[in-house]
Amino acid sequence: MRLKFGINSLKTARTVSLHFLKLTLAALLSISGVPFMSPVYASDAAVYNKYFNCTDLKIIWARESGASQNDRNYQEFEKAYEKVFKNSGISYSFYELSREGGFGGYYYTAPGIGVSDWTRFKTSLGALFSGGDSYAYGESIEAGSSEAAAFISAYVKKCPSSKIVLGGFSQGAQVVSRTLQKISAKNLLYAATFGDPKLYLPEGKGITPAACRNENLSVYRAYIPDCHVYEGALGSYRPYDVDSSFYDKVGAYCRYHDIICGVVTDPENWYDGHADYIGGGVYDLAAWDTYVRIAPSKVRSRYKQNVAILFDRTGSMGPMFETYQESAIKTAREVVRNGGSIALYTYGDLNEYGAEKLCGFNECSLPEFEDKIHGIWLSGGHDEEESLLSAAKTAMMNLNWELNANKSIVAITDAGFLNPDRDNVTVSEVVSLSKKIDPVNFYILTSPEAGESYEALADETGGKVYLDSSDFDFDTILDDIYANVPSNILNSDTTKTESEISNLNFSLTSSSSAEISFSSTGEKTLVFLNENLLGYTNEIEFTLTDLDLDQDNSLLLVPLSADGYRGTSASLELKNSIPAESEISSSETLSKIIIPKAPNTGSR
Repeated sequence: MRLKFGINSLKTARTVSLHFLKLTLAALLSISGVPFMSPVYASDAAVYNKYFNCTDLKIIWARESGASQNDRNYQEFEKAYEKVFKNSGISYSFYELSREGGFGGYYYTAPGIGVSDWTRFKTSLGALFSGGDSYAYGESIEAGSSEAAAFISAYVKKCPSSKIVLGGFSQGAQVVSRTLQKISAKNLLYAATFGDPKLYLPEGKGITPAACRNENLSVYRAYIPDCHVYEGALGSYRPYDVDSSFYDKVGAYCRYHDIICGVVTDPENWYDGHADYIGGGVYDLAAWDTYVRIAPSKVRSRYKQNVAILFDRTGSMGPMFETYQESAIKTAREVVRNGGSIALYTYGDLNEYGAEKLCGFNECSLPEFEDKIHGIWLSGGHDEEESLLSAAKTAMMNLNWELNANKSIVAITDAGFLNPDRDNVTVSEVVSLSKKIDPVNFYILTSPEAGESYEALADETGGKVYLDSSDFDFDTILDDIYANVPSNILNSDTTKTESEISNLNFSLTSSSSAEISFSSTGEKTLVFLNENLLGYTNEIEFTLTDLDLDQDNSLLLVPLSADGYRGTSASLELKNSIPAESEISSSETLSKIIIPKAPNTGSR
């Protein structure tokens, strides 16, 4: 049987799945009753004694579905804040909801979601049926947000000058966004939600949303690289940041492939995004976003910096190395002091030695970084041009670049470079890799004789060339780095594997059906009709059914590459000119509609 996208019976894959689950839930609840979560309360005195120490920041965390206290997500969240604030002079302390058995008569249960047992399955159905507002899941959200609100109210009475930071992952993120409806913005510094199933981004609505044009972006859009994110798997809180008093105090983080907070780019790999908030660097980004709000006078730029310094280590570099090694150390100190990360490489000619990493991002302390620079030994370099391209490619591929950081390579050399390099790396390849990463801006400090050869590399990566002279001030490079705003990768073609739709055609096969054919260089294709997402297909033919041909219908096909990026789409109008009715031919099913899953499906 040929795949049929039914328009009236299948407005979207999510709508169908939700209707089905609502019906299933109604039957299950009528038989089994609503699950009840027994509260376990502890004396508030235990919380007072342990957590009511007055610090500049009180950081409150809400865990994900099915997680125990002090799980890996909480540990990584705590580490991220400690890394940013430990040498800042700002005091801080943590409180995880229900760690001591609750507070104020409330206990956040964080019930598990999934299909591994009957209780989890009922909780999942209840969450989907009610949009996360009722049954065991909704009771947990209400209890968690009430516990957070009660804790905040009591804490700020004792510590009125302290500021509150909220953070939560998945179900915990929903607790955070629900808590905003119960507290004053007065003592709140920042509320960070990670993978919130009730996220709302009005700029993501439609086939060509405003976010893809970098227009009307919500102020709380902290890290959401998919410009098509509109709302989460359980609907949305509207407004998301409550009112104007919370302006710039809320930050939403939603990784690629996370369907729970609304990403539909790659339905098959949705769980990869939702499961990887630990390793994705998002908690580090939130900690930095918090820092720039409490200590703006200490921050040279609101944007975090990743700066890799590449020193040419050939013998002729003696004068330049002597002049600029302390400048490089000063740069490292300032970047780290402002919450960024520094790396150090040396390179020469591949005939003698390749790129050598002396320090990666966050791999060594500032004293170790200084020791590494002072330990560089200059030698070799019997010809004029060196292997900068190979070294730059090696550094870009091997360093752990951070999310939403401004990324830079500072190369210090007295010579030109081989193009192509001895391992066949070319300028165009280096530029392409730079742009795919974010981009990485190239700042080249070199001799007047070699300066012109670097112009194209610097220009095409958004960097600059500087000429060595007796009056050159190295701080100029750092000024330019801080002045360079990180690229917005919401809809940047340079971050995507190219794919496109072509040869899009249709033929009406009955009074309410049309057969669609097309060519695609993508791995799969998203199908939209009249701005509704119907699903996706892996094939290049399918049939639309239940068409209302008394009106014009707009069809849009969007190709997806193997790595989940959207390519160049194609559209056409299905005209209301109706041919004589004919039977639709049958054949094998071409693909399946992908149905969104419940939040945190699995063991968490």
